[in-house]
Amino acid sequence: MTDETRAALEKKRGITLREAIVLHFKLISFGYVAPFDTPKKRMRIDPDIRSKPVEDRLNEDHRSKFRFALSFCPEVLDDIAVDEISFDEVNDALETMWRVPKNHGRSSADLKKYSTIKLIEIGDAK
Repeated sequence: MTDETRAALEKKRGITLREAIVLHFKLISFGYVAPFDTPKKRMRIDPDIRSKPVEDRLNEDHRSKFRFALSFCPEVLDDIAVDEISFDEVNDALETMWRVPKNHGRSSADLKKYSTIKLIEIGDAK
């Protein structure tokens, strides 16, 4: 694990939303799957693959979810400690997520130009 991940895991409280997202997808990239509260063993991972960034270790479906989560969640909920985010804020974020344009990942030019919230506003205006 990277020093950044180890530091996030050592925190008793206050892991940020961004750290939680990266940690979640890091676990998935190492072969752990939900439910995370049941004991399981991870599959053996080739050292060459293990040294690659998280995004490179994920399959295409998880890779796009990882990119979306990293751009959308901190933008809507702020990159604050996870335990400071209220239930209502999460529900509001989920309502906003339903308004994300269906093709939000198809245009890399738009993704570089606009935030996710701006893409929602553009989609709503059309």
